[in-house]
Parts: sequence; structure tokens; C-alpha cells
Amino acid sequence: MIPNMRNKKRFYHLLLLTLSFTFSLLEYDKYFFERSEQGLVEKLQSLILLFCITIILLNYKVLAKKINKRIINIKLLILSFVLYEEVSFTTANQFVFLSKINDQSLLNIHNLYFFKNYFELSNQFISISISYFNIVLFTIILIYGFGSYISFFKPIKFLLLSSDFSYISAILFINYLITIILRSFGYLDDQLILHIEFYELILYLTTLFDSIIKLNEVKRNLK
Repeated sequence: MIPNMRNKKRFYHLLLLTLSFTFSLLEYDKYFFERSEQGLVEKLQSLILLFCITIILLNYKVLAKKINKRIINIKLLILSFVLYEEVSFTTANQFVFLSKINDQSLLNIHNLYFFKNYFELSNQFISISISYFNIVLFTIILIYGFGSYISFFKPIKFLLLSSDFSYISAILFINYLITIILRSFGYLDDQLILHIEFYELILYLTTLFDSIIKLNEVKRNLK
């Protein structure tokens, strides 16, 4: 039994860092990939998101005593949207017209052809090519992980990760940076060191831990 919140935080951080290191050593496509998107990792992602939503709903009245209800509702809406995106494989072959706008013919956002387009900048000094999907992803993760440091985002800090967990956002950027460096030397093909599905699992788990900590802080402040 973990005796207090400080030890709980240490346990959370140790678990997240251990998972990040362990997953970086595993080949997702070899051991975890499922064409139906119903593999173990994807199922865990959905369960964690559902658990996070459930915790907030069960403690809604408690949270509302210290946090604006609109902010709580927005967080629930965002988590529900992300959960839907994760289980949107269930819409496969349901809407024929989607094949024109979605590369997997699913009723979701993240597989839209639009996000497969690239922003490119090339001149004699630099050459940059980055997909619209990654631009959106990096922007969201940057704000989600580091927004708590910026006073402008203080009114919505419940929507963002606590500063203690900002390193989880940094892991994404470090992952891409190291991958690019290793690719330039021919050590990697198309895969990332830490597969994006593994990163999503870690990010959702972080969101769950962060929500539990914030709930406990609210309860402590109400005493």
C-alpha cells in the first residue's frame, strides 16, 4: 500500500519512465500490431481513457466545488472525443463515401487525407518536410504538457498536465529527434524508437494519474 501522495507521485513517475524505456526496446509492428486496431495496446488505451472519464464523472460534484463546471465538462468532452477516435475502427465499411476523405474509410478525424499532406520548406540552407498531422500533434502535446507553466492557461489548468508530468510531452519531441538522427545514419527505417501507439498509451496513463492527483488535491483542500 502506498502510504501518501508523495510516494504515489514517485510511483507514477517511476512507472511512466520504466514503461517509456521498456516500450522503446520493443517492436510494435512485430509483437503488437493488429490490422483490426483491436490489439492489446489499443484496448488498454481505450480502457484507460474510459477509466479516466469514469473517475471524473463519479467525482463530478466534488471537483465542481473547486473547479469551474464548464472546464470539467470540456475535459469530459475532450476525453470522450479521444476515446471515440480510438474506437472509431468500429465504423469501418459503414459509410462508403468516407473513402474519399479518409484513408481507412472510418468516421474519424485523425485518418483524414488532409492530415497526410505535408508542409515543406526547402532552400539552400534548410530542408523541412512535416505532415499536417504531426504539426497538429506537436502543437497539442506542447500545450498539453507545458501549458501549466504559462499564466495565460491558468484558468484552464485542469485541462492540462501538471508541471510534474511535463516530461511526458518532452518524450515525444525527444523520440522524434533521436529517431531523425539515427535515420540519418541509416540505423532506422520508417519506425520511431518509441512507437506512437506506445506513446499514446503512456500519455493516456499520465492523464489518468494526473486526474487522480488533481482529484486528491481538491479533496484535501475541502477538508
